[in-house]
Amino acid sequence: MPHLIRTKRPAAYEGGQYEAFKAAADHGKDKGNYNVLAGLTTGWYLPTLGQWFDLARNIGEMTLDTSSPDHFIESYMDMFYWLDNVGTPLDKVNATMSKIDADFIDKFDRNEWIWTSTVSATEYAYVVNFTNGERLSSSKVLNTFSCFGNPKTGFYHVRPVLVF
Repeated sequence: MPHLIRTKRPAAYEGGQYEAFKAAADHGKDKGNYNVLAGLTTGWYLPTLGQWFDLARNIGEMTLDTSSPDHFIESYMDMFYWLDNVGTPLDKVNATMSKIDADFIDKFDRNEWIWTSTVSATEYAYVVNFTNGERLSSSKVLNTFSCFGNPKTGFYHVRPVLVF
């Protein structure tokens, strides 16, 4: 998608209408080994909603509790989340980065909302967040994997991915 946007809408891309895609594409250019990595990888890109979900499930080892429909909530057409009993995906994703040089690590934070490249409506795109499903009290549970459509002008984090 970013490649198509850069080639089909270059003026809009350079004019700041696709800030999240641009931030992902430019990520790491200030690092000394950028050109070496760029030749060995896909380059940095903004993951889709499905790719973030896969990351939470596969790398974060998030389990989906299907024992009760209360564990999955769809609030609106473009907002959903899993609650409780899903493990500790945030900690597990951060643990996978333990072998990376400390200068290159930017660990995930609790309740950090992250842009995806998936559109939810013309002027909206999805943002995601995943935590460890901590129980805040006997009746409140922190969402574990959350997603909602947000206006593209919103201020959220960009977490590009590099695939070898």
